[in-house]
Amino acid sequence: MPRPLTLGQQVPWGHFDGPSDVPPLDGKRFVITGAGRGIGYHAAIGLAQRGANVTCICRIGERESEMNYLSLSHMVGLNSGKLDVIWADLADPQCVRLVADTINARGEPVDCLINNAAIQTPGVRWLLDDGREKQMRVNYMSHFALTGLLMPSLLKSKEPRVVNVSSLSAWRGSLTWDGVFDFANSKNYRRKAVRFYDDSKLAQLAFTKELARRYPQVTSVATHPGFVETLLAPFNVLVKHVSMYAEEGARLPLAAATLPGVQSGSYVGPTLVLRGSPSPFHAWYPPQATREDVGKRLWEASVAETGVDY
Repeated sequence: MPRPLTLGQQVPWGHFDGPSDVPPLDGKRFVITGAGRGIGYHAAIGLAQRGANVTCICRIGERESEMNYLSLSHMVGLNSGKLDVIWADLADPQCVRLVADTINARGEPVDCLINNAAIQTPGVRWLLDDGREKQMRVNYMSHFALTGLLMPSLLKSKEPRVVNVSSLSAWRGSLTWDGVFDFANSKNYRRKAVRFYDDSKLAQLAFTKELARRYPQVTSVATHPGFVETLLAPFNVLVKHVSMYAEEGARLPLAAATLPGVQSGSYVGPTLVLRGSPSPFHAWYPPQATREDVGKRLWEASVAETGVDY
């Protein structure tokens, strides 16, 4: 295990309790996807409470997001950063480009991009009009594209950071090269639907490692929140003793995005695997995610699929 990192020699890894342990972020710009609810919502609030300016990318037409942001200014507090919302459909590649254009047009640095948005199929056939599987498009492909499109703004920052929010389910995933992104002709989709979610989360991890290799000037970090009660993983009485609420789970991306000394390519997870405070364990990567040949092939396939080369 790596030597514990510290925040100002005061808050060691494993004792990070939330926004109060985040260093001052005055004037820094964060962009976070999936910020309309759950972990992303609470992470956005925590960042703003510490003075950050936060661009929240939220799903179009999501009523819960709209209701949350009606009262968000009161929750953040008076002496805090600012939040702005961009409504988007990450399943639409053109919409992803418009989001990036909007942010880049501001001409200011993006200090940290948190790729958090995710969907999980309930087992129905979830294919897009172009034949692509929606979980892979939203969970991974849109974030690969958004990261590349925002790279000019990220490189304006003195300490740019990209955080990919993955999942322990990535251990069940597998990246193959026989039509990585095209599942239109997949048989038994209902049975395999959950597998596509796992694959998308594994792709995020391989992307994290490959981004660290290609852009040493950018701190590329992965994190997973453990077992959290969200709409992706509803609360179940059988697992109530090991699950966390979304506000607790938000500690993981908060720590990965803000604590100094985070090593590029590291993986931040809960101290107790399913729950607990953040801790930087490198060994939690599934072996396939760490292979350079896998990272290279995934990157090339992602460029070909999205048209975003960087």
